[in-house]
Amino acid sequence: MSHISNPRARSSRVIFDLEILNNTLQDRTVSRVGYFKNIHGDPLLLEERPPKGSLLKDLVTIFSNPYTWYLIGKGVITLGRGVELKDLAGIVASLDAYGPVRAAFLQGGGLLVKRGQIEAKWSAMLHPPLSYLGDAFQHRTVDGSFNSVLHPHLGQAGTPYAKTVPAKARLLGAQPDPGDIFDRLMARELDGPRTSGSGLSVMLIYHATIIIHDIFRTNEKDKNISDTSSYLDLSPLYGYDDETNAKVRTGKLGLLHPDTFAENRLLRQPPGVCTYLVMYNRYHNYVARQLLRINENGRFSIPEKYSGEDQAHALERYQEYHWEIKDFALRYIQNNTFAQNQLQDTVEFKNELFAARKARMVLLKKEEHDEYFATIQGNQEEVERFQEWKNNQEDPENVNVRFYDVLVNKFIAEHDAAWKKLDDDLFGTARLVTCGLYINISIHDYLRALMGFHQWNTTFTLDPRLEVDKKAGKEGLPRGIGNQVSVEFNLLYRFHCAIGKDDEVWMNDLIRKTHGKKLIALSEAKDSEGNVIKDIGDLDKWDPRTLTSDQFNRVNPLLAKDARKFAAANPESLKPENQVFFDLDVTELTRDPITNQFNDEKLINILETKMEEPISQFGPRNVPRALKAIEVAGILQARKWEIGTLNDFREFFGMKRHETFESISKDPEVRQALRDLYEDVDKVEFYPGIFCEGRDAENARDCDPGPQISNSTLWSAIFSDAVTLVRSDRFYTVDWNTNSLTTWGMNEVTADNNTFKSSVFHRLIQRAFPDWYEANSVRFFHPFYTTATNMKYAKEQGYGDAFNLPDFNPSKSKEVDNNLPSVLQRSTPSKPNPTFKLTRTLKRQNMPKNVTIVVKSREAAEEIIHDRDDRFVNPAWMDNYAVPKIIRDILQKDIDRSDRASTDLNIDIMGRERDQIAEYFETTSIKVINTRRQLFEKGIGKKDPVYQIDAVRDFAIPVITHYFADFLGFSDLIIGEGGKLYSTNEIYHHIVNVQNYLSYNVDETKKWKRREAFKKSAEFLVGLARNGHVKAASSWWPLWRSEDPRPEAYMKELGYKVAQKLLKNKDIAKNCDEAAAIMLLIGLDSIYNAILTFTTSLAFFFDQSNRTFDWRFMADEERRYQNDLHAKVENDHKNRTQMPDKHKNHFQCLTTQEKRKIRHRDGLISWEDIQKIAFDPDTAEHDKDHEIMHAVLEAQRLKVKLPIERRVLSKTSFTLEGSDFEFHTGDTVLIDIHTAEANRHSFCDDPFCVEKLHTHNPVTSYLSYTGGFSEDILSLSAKHIPIIGLAAMFKTLGRMKYLRQGHDSQGRLKSVNNNPSYGHLANRMAPKVFKATMGKLKERAQKEKSGESFDTEPESYTYLTPEWDETMPFPNTMKIRFNGYGKGVWIYGDNSDQSHGIISLWAPQGPSHTGGSWAPSKCTCTSGVCKCALDIKSRVETLERGQKELDTGVSELKEEDVRLLKSLGTVHSGCGM
Repeated sequence: MSHISNPRARSSRVIFDLEILNNTLQDRTVSRVGYFKNIHGDPLLLEERPPKGSLLKDLVTIFSNPYTWYLIGKGVITLGRGVELKDLAGIVASLDAYGPVRAAFLQGGGLLVKRGQIEAKWSAMLHPPLSYLGDAFQHRTVDGSFNSVLHPHLGQAGTPYAKTVPAKARLLGAQPDPGDIFDRLMARELDGPRTSGSGLSVMLIYHATIIIHDIFRTNEKDKNISDTSSYLDLSPLYGYDDETNAKVRTGKLGLLHPDTFAENRLLRQPPGVCTYLVMYNRYHNYVARQLLRINENGRFSIPEKYSGEDQAHALERYQEYHWEIKDFALRYIQNNTFAQNQLQDTVEFKNELFAARKARMVLLKKEEHDEYFATIQGNQEEVERFQEWKNNQEDPENVNVRFYDVLVNKFIAEHDAAWKKLDDDLFGTARLVTCGLYINISIHDYLRALMGFHQWNTTFTLDPRLEVDKKAGKEGLPRGIGNQVSVEFNLLYRFHCAIGKDDEVWMNDLIRKTHGKKLIALSEAKDSEGNVIKDIGDLDKWDPRTLTSDQFNRVNPLLAKDARKFAAANPESLKPENQVFFDLDVTELTRDPITNQFNDEKLINILETKMEEPISQFGPRNVPRALKAIEVAGILQARKWEIGTLNDFREFFGMKRHETFESISKDPEVRQALRDLYEDVDKVEFYPGIFCEGRDAENARDCDPGPQISNSTLWSAIFSDAVTLVRSDRFYTVDWNTNSLTTWGMNEVTADNNTFKSSVFHRLIQRAFPDWYEANSVRFFHPFYTTATNMKYAKEQGYGDAFNLPDFNPSKSKEVDNNLPSVLQRSTPSKPNPTFKLTRTLKRQNMPKNVTIVVKSREAAEEIIHDRDDRFVNPAWMDNYAVPKIIRDILQKDIDRSDRASTDLNIDIMGRERDQIAEYFETTSIKVINTRRQLFEKGIGKKDPVYQIDAVRDFAIPVITHYFADFLGFSDLIIGEGGKLYSTNEIYHHIVNVQNYLSYNVDETKKWKRREAFKKSAEFLVGLARNGHVKAASSWWPLWRSEDPRPEAYMKELGYKVAQKLLKNKDIAKNCDEAAAIMLLIGLDSIYNAILTFTTSLAFFFDQSNRTFDWRFMADEERRYQNDLHAKVENDHKNRTQMPDKHKNHFQCLTTQEKRKIRHRDGLISWEDIQKIAFDPDTAEHDKDHEIMHAVLEAQRLKVKLPIERRVLSKTSFTLEGSDFEFHTGDTVLIDIHTAEANRHSFCDDPFCVEKLHTHNPVTSYLSYTGGFSEDILSLSAKHIPIIGLAAMFKTLGRMKYLRQGHDSQGRLKSVNNNPSYGHLANRMAPKVFKATMGKLKERAQKEKSGESFDTEPESYTYLTPEWDETMPFPNTMKIRFNGYGKGVWIYGDNSDQSHGIISLWAPQGPSHTGGSWAPSKCTCTSGVCKCALDIKSRVETLERGQKELDTGVSELKEEDVRLLKSLGTVHSGCGM
C-alpha cells in the first residue's frame, strides 16, 4: 500500500531579458507631456508639484465603479455586515492618492473613517514595550526593582511612601488627644467584641495581615521610607532584600528552608498567620520540585558535563566524556561503518588522533598521565611525538599537573555557576507561580468574600487584570506600569477592629507574658482593684487591657535589649529556619530536629480552629484595648505625615463629602464623640474617622464588607487599592503568561469556575497538608467563611449532595445549628493513614484503626483483583453523588452465581473469535491512519513522502473509541461514520473523564474537578449505551441485522449479541436501563488501560531500538570493556542464583566507577523486531498477531506503572505465604501491579538483568488482563479484546516504512513520576537532603523502637497533556513519522532529518541578570564599609558569569579578589551587588 503524492509542481519565474528592458527604455510611443506639466522651479531639480484631491472626486471614483457597488452590496446584504477589510482595501486602492478619503483611511478623524490605520497599528503595540528579556525582568527581584520597566525603581524597597490625597482642610491648631480618640471612638467594650454577622472567619483577616506586611514595612529610623516593595510579591515569605532572601533559601534547586519565612514581625502574630505562611513555604517547594520534574522546553536543564551536584563526580564524568569524544569519536563517529574505521591509517588521521589525545592529557591527573604514558610504550612513533610536545612546554615534567589544576579550577567555577543558575531559575519561576496562587486567592477568595458574592451561586469577582478594550482615539487602561504604596493606605489597612474574640484572648496572654513580667519588675502592674502586683506568680491578675502608651514605650526597649542578649548568646536562633512561633495556648511550637518541619497535626489544629472563629465587626469601638499604644502611635504618625481629612479622602475618590456628623455615623454615642473631639465635621481625621462610618440606624456600628455597604469610604478605598496593586504589577498583567510561569504553573494557579465557584484557597491547603482533607469537604466551598455559613450557602445553592450534607432547611438557623456538629465531624481533617507493605511478617496489632496497605505480592494481588464478594471495591464506585443511580443499582445488586453462569455468551475471545477481532482492529487502524495522517513532505522521484501522525490522539484514541462505539452500538452518531453529532475525540473525552476518576489519583487538588467531570460524562455515556444495541435488541422488531460481511461490522454484531443475552436474563438486567449500564461497564472495563498500554509499549520499543543502536555502533575497545563488565555481572548472578536476594541487586559486584560506566546492552524487544514479525512471509497472520501481542504484554508489564486502589468494605482475614493479616473496614489497599507482575516469574525489569523476556505466558497470567466486571457478570473476557486489538494496531504500524519517533520532544512520551515519599518530603527537599533525612528518621525510629512505618505508596507515572499544563493517568500525545507503507528500518541514532545544527542554548548568567545597562552602576550603600564586589566587578564577572576562559581571568585577579570569589553568594545587605 502506498501513499506517494505527485511531485511538487515547479513555480514559474520571471525572466529578465536585457534586450526587452532596453527596448522598453527606447519606446518612443510613451507620452511624456503630462509628466512635465507639473514641473515648477528649476527644471534640473525635477521637483513635482503634488496635485490637489477632493472629496467629490473620491466619491465619483467610488460610485462610478460597478465593482465598488458590488462590494458595498455584498457587505450590506450578507447578514447585514459591513464591508470586509479585504473588500475595503480594494475600494481604497482605487482612490486618488491625494484625495481626502485615502488620507482619512490612514490618518483617521474623517467623516467616513473615525480611526485611521496608522493609529490602529500603533495602538496594537505597547509604546514603549513593558516586557524585556533577562533574569532581572523574567523573575521578580527581591527588592521589587524592575517591576516597572518604564521606571525600574518605582515601588522598590527602600523608597519613600507616596501620598495619594492632598490635604485641603484646615485642622484644629490643638488637635484631640489620641488617647481620648482611642477611648471614645476605638476601644472595644469590656464585655467583649461585637461579632460579625457576615459569616467570615478570621482566616480572611490573616490573609489581610499577610498583604499588609507584604506592602508596608516602615523603616524604624525614617518613617517616610518603606523597607519592602510596593508589590504583592509575598515578601513576608521571601524577604525584602538580598540578606533576608538568602536566609530563607537553601541555595539548592530553588528550594526554601522547610517551614520557614522571612518576616520576623509575624512571629508575634496569631498562630494562624504563621501557619498560613508555612503553607506558602510548602507550596513553593512543591512547585520547585514539580517544575524540575516537568522541565518545560528544557528551561531547567544544565549542560551535561555539569550534571550532578557532586563536583568530583561531575569532573570525572567530564574527563570520560572528553576521552570518548576526542579519542574514540575520531575513529567511529566521523565514519559511517566499522569497515571504514579499519582503513584509517593515513597521516591526516594520525595527526588528528594525536591532537585529540594531546588535548586529553590535560584531563588526567599526574598518576593517570604516567600510567597512560606507559601503555603506549610499544608505539615508538607516538612516544616520540609526545616527548617532543612535552619538551616544548613550560615545566615539561609537570605540564599535565599545571594544566589539570587550571582545568579543575575552571570546571569547578563553571559547575558552581551552572548550578547557581539552575537554583535561581527554579526559585524565580517557583516564586512567580506561588505569587500567582497568592494573587488568585486574593482575587477569587479574599475580594469575593469582601464583596459578599459567596451568598449567591456565582463566580463573579473583581479581577483587576482584565484587559480593558481600547476605544477609538483613546488608550485602554494601562497595566503593568508600576506602583508606589501611599501613607493613606498604610493607615487604612489597620484591621484591628476585626480581630476575633479568641485571637484577642491569645494576644492578651502574649502581652501578659512579655510586657506583664517587665511591668511587675518595675512595680507598675496592677490588678483589677488597683493593687500593685509584686509576685510573678500573680501574673494572671494583670489585665493587658490596662497597658498604657507610656508603659508600652518604656517596656519595649527593655524587651529589645533582652532579645539582643539572647541572640548574642544563641546566634543560631536568628536564622529563619530555627525560628518558631506560638501555638494556640501561647506556647512555642517545636520543629522536628531532623526534618526541621513543624508538626502537621498541630498546624492543622490551628487551621481548623481559626476556620471556625468568626471575625469581629468592622466599625467603631471594637479595637482590643491592649492595642491602645499601637493605635495612639498610628494617629500621631498620621499627623506627622500630614494626612488629609476624612472628607478630603472622600472627595478625592469622587464620593460625597460628609456634611454633618450624622452623615458619618447614625450611632448617637459615636456621633457625640466625634462632635466632642473635632467640633467640625470637616476636621475629622482620616484615621480613625474611616472606621467610624456605619450603615443605617439599626446597624450604625456595622461597617462589615459586603454589597450592603455602598457609601463606605473604607471599602471603596480598599477595592480601588486592590485594583491598583494588581493591575499595576507587571507580573500579574503584561507578563502574566505561560512564558513566565510555565504552562503547568499557569494552569496550577488559574481559577477553575467549575470548582468551588472559582475558589483556589483549597489548593494551598491540599498542597501543604496532602491527604488530610476529603476532596468534598464543605470547608473548601470558601475557606474564608465558617463551616456554618458554608453549609448554609451550599444547601441554598444546590451543592448539598456534592458536599454530602444532611437534609436540613438552610433558611432556618436552628436547623443549621442542629446539623452543624455532624457536618463538622464529616469535614474535619484526619491524619493520613500510615502505609504498610503487606508481607508475611506484617501483623495488625498496634496499628491505627485504618491503614493503607500496599500489595506487591502477586498472590495477594490476584486474590484482591478477583474478589467477587465486594470485600475490596474501587472507592470511586462508592460515591453516591457522582455515580449515576442506575450504575449504583447494578453494582449493589446481589446476583446469584447460577444467574451469572446462565448468562455465559459462549464467546471464546482468545479462540475462534480472535482472528475476527484482529481483522476488525487492523481494518479500523488502516482507515484511521489514512484519514488522519499529515503529509509533511511530498515524494519526488525516488524520494518517499514523509507522513506524521499523533500515535495517541490521532491513532490509538480513534481506534479504541471506534471499538467502544461499535460494541455499544452508537457508532452511527460519530462524525465520519454517517453521524453528525460527536467526534471520536469528543467521545473519548467522556471516556477519559470516567477513567480518570476511577484511576489511582495522586493529585487531590484535581479530584473535585474530575469528580464533577465523571458525573456528567458517566450520565452521558449511559445515555449513549441506552440508545445503542440495547434499544435495538429490546425492540419487538429487530432494528439491526448482521448482514454486513465487512470486518468492521464484526464488533457491532458482538455487542448486539451481548445486549440480547442481557435482556433475556431478567435476573441480570430487569430492564433496558440496567442492560445499558451493564453494557457500559463492560465497555469501560475492557478499555481501561488500552491507550496507556499502547503508548508506553510503543515508547518502550523505540527505547529498546535506541539501546540496540548504541551497542551496535560501539567502539571495539569500549565493546570489549562493556562485555567484561556484563560478564562480571552475569557470573555474579549465577553464583547467587539460590540466594534469597538473588534479584535485588545485580550490580553489587561492580565498583562505583564501573557502575557509572556500564552501558545498556542490546534491547530486549526493539521496533526492528516488531517490523520483522509484521513482514515475515513464513509466518501466518494469526501467529504474527500472537507474537506481537505477547511482546506488547511484556512491554506493558515492564513500563506501565498505574496502581489499583481498593477500599475495604468488611472485616477480612487474609493469608499470605502461610501468615494471616486482617483487613479492617475502611482500610485502603493499593495494588502495585508493576511489582506484582515482576514477581510472577522472578524477573528483574532492569535492562542489565541477564534473564530474557517471557513472551509466551498466557494472557490470563497478566494481572491487568484478568478479572473485571464483564468476566464476573457474563463470563466474557472483554479485557482480552483490546489486547488483541493492540497487537493488530502494532502490526499495522510495523508495516510502515521507516517508522520513527517524531522530532524532538513531540516524539517522546513525557511522563512525570509522582515520586511517593514518607510524609511527602520528596516534594519539599532536594534529593540528596531527602535521602539523608530519611536515613536519620529511620535511625531514630530504630533507636526509639517506635514501630513507625516508612513504607510508601506505589510509584506511578502520570503523563502530561499536549499543552503540558496538567498531568493525567493516561497519555495524550506522542507523534511518529513514516514514509508510507513498506519495508524499511529506520536506523536509530541517525537523526539526519531531525538535525537542525542546534547548539546548546544554555548560557550562564550574563549582564541581563542584573538588568544590563539599567543595573546600578555604583554602590548605593549609605553607611558602613561596603564589602560588595563592585570594585572588582569587571574582572570577577568573567568567572562568575562563565563568559571567558579561566586562565585569562586568573592572571588579572588580585589575591584579595580570589578570596572574595570564594565567598560569592554573600551579598551586601545595602546595595545587594
